[in-house]
Amino acid sequence: MLAKIAVGALLTVALLTAYVLRDGFLIVRVDETSPEVHHVHLWLPATFASAALAFTPKDKLR
Repeated sequence: MLAKIAVGALLTVALLTAYVLRDGFLIVRVDETSPEVHHVHLWLPATFASAALAFTPKDKLR
């Protein structure tokens, strides 16, 4: 019984991962050259960008 629950949970995680990653990735790279050098590199699923647009006020979009 416990094995069936574990397989079900693993399958659910695998399907959710495939759903989130189906749109690809957005790569955000910020390299600052001010006196304090900061480098920010993010790999984000593109699904997050489309989800964020749903919460963005319409007057802030171009």
